[in-house]
Amino acid sequence: MSKATWETKNDGVIIRVPFNNTKDWYQWVLLTSDVHKDNKKCNTRKLKEVLDLAVERNAIIIDNGDWFDVMGGKYDKRSTKSDIRPEFQFGNYFDLVIEDSVEFLKPYAKNIAILGEGNHEQSVNQRHERNLTKQLIKELNRETGSNIQHQQYDGFIKFQFEQLASTGEITKGAASLLMYRNHGLGGNAPVTMGVINTSRTQTMIDADIYVYGHIHQKWVVYRTKKSLNADMNYTVKDQAHIQLSTFKDSKESQWEVSKGFSAPSLGGAWIKFSMGTNEKRGRFPKFEITLIEG
Repeated sequence: MSKATWETKNDGVIIRVPFNNTKDWYQWVLLTSDVHKDNKKCNTRKLKEVLDLAVERNAIIIDNGDWFDVMGGKYDKRSTKSDIRPEFQFGNYFDLVIEDSVEFLKPYAKNIAILGEGNHEQSVNQRHERNLTKQLIKELNRETGSNIQHQQYDGFIKFQFEQLASTGEITKGAASLLMYRNHGLGGNAPVTMGVINTSRTQTMIDADIYVYGHIHQKWVVYRTKKSLNADMNYTVKDQAHIQLSTFKDSKESQWEVSKGFSAPSLGGAWIKFSMGTNEKRGRFPKFEITLIEG
């Protein structure tokens, strides 16, 4: 079975997905966000369980930022020693955090297409002029021969589906889907859960799938646009908005309690691309979104 490949091209990342025109073809994508791997409250057991399943499913992995927590550095007003794991409480704090993530991600590196930046990584970049995401990618690619791509706080991802001949060679590009990912907008939004941002984003940016993180909420919302196709018939473009939660189990955080934030439901999301006509979208590829239960 041919595997997907990816590369950065101009202003986005293109992921080429080979497919066979059979009803049993499918391709999994794993979306994660706000892992906060180096925080004491990161549920590494749940994270490993999800990543192991991604490898088993030959899934494409996309992380939407804040893989790191890194709130223990100098000049970070949010820093508390109680949240820093003992093995990181040394002068080379950032180096130790990166080494830990490199070792943890090695078994999954060949499946990781993109590591994006979040507000925690950008905070370190601003205070220390050090890009932890790029350094993590460099070390993983060097040690595992993988091809992980870097994206900033937001970015576009084009899934290009390429049909395979019986010989295994690509015969043509059959279809494409455009994903827009943004680490996240605004605060925790305990009342609206950030759903209001779907309307704002869709007004400014055109895509098939939108991905958000940051606020540690979890939902999927569909918004539609009506138009005319080439045959002058009505067509409906059903655009999916995915809000990703976190792997940081902060339900007992007194800071979040004082802010009135709800306890986060852990987990990311799966996308399953498959053959067949979707009644709402009316075109290949069909995709199904499943939120991971925490």
